[in-house]
Amino acid sequence: MMRKYDLPYMADWFAISLRWVILIGYTVSLGLSGKLALFTSLPLALLIVWNLVMTVLTGLNVRVTYHRPVSIMTDLVLAGAFYGTQGGLWGPTFWAGLLPVLTGAIYFEVLGSLIAAVLFSVLVIYTGLNTGGNLTLAIIISASLGVLSLVFGLLSHSMIRSMKGNREQMRGEEERKGHLQTERMRAIYELTLALSSTLSYTRVLESALNISASALNPDPDHILSDPLVGAVMLFKGG
Repeated sequence: MMRKYDLPYMADWFAISLRWVILIGYTVSLGLSGKLALFTSLPLALLIVWNLVMTVLTGLNVRVTYHRPVSIMTDLVLAGAFYGTQGGLWGPTFWAGLLPVLTGAIYFEVLGSLIAAVLFSVLVIYTGLNTGGNLTLAIIISASLGVLSLVFGLLSHSMIRSMKGNREQMRGEEERKGHLQTERMRAIYELTLALSSTLSYTRVLESALNISASALNPDPDHILSDPLVGAVMLFKGG
């Protein structure tokens, strides 16, 4: 099931952008090592297609059901398949686990990146034990993924907090401007109503000054101390 949203999700754009960067890194690594073959690069092709689909959906502000867990699991499975077909520990893309770690950090911060790192580390250690690899190298790669997951998770947490703060500030500013515009429209309406309901120039002038003060600043405390209101009081006293 897919749902359309009115506002874009910045996390999705970050995930897509970083995924493209990682995919370019995969391709360059394979090209430099001379292992850019059709069959062994099938998981890479699937990752490219997957990211193209995510790009289109995000551009349309559409999300699939359980979008974030599905994104992380898909990256994890395809990156694992790519890691296996490219030689595992001894392949040019032994760092393939970086993709799900980054995706997990973007969507679930430290917890998501740690879970992705642990799951991919299981595959790394398995290959180190059962495919003639080096267990020490597998442990080093796994530990590196764990450290990177913490770093990227904390960076993501800081970035998301900053984005939320900016969004709340923008929302508050928009609400304030909307309230101010509403008050000004109300002031114009009340002024028009006052002009049409009385022939007393004194009352019209008083209403105009008072309403103008309200339109300029709808804060009641400010209105009470506003010079225009003071002018109204002096006019009444005169």
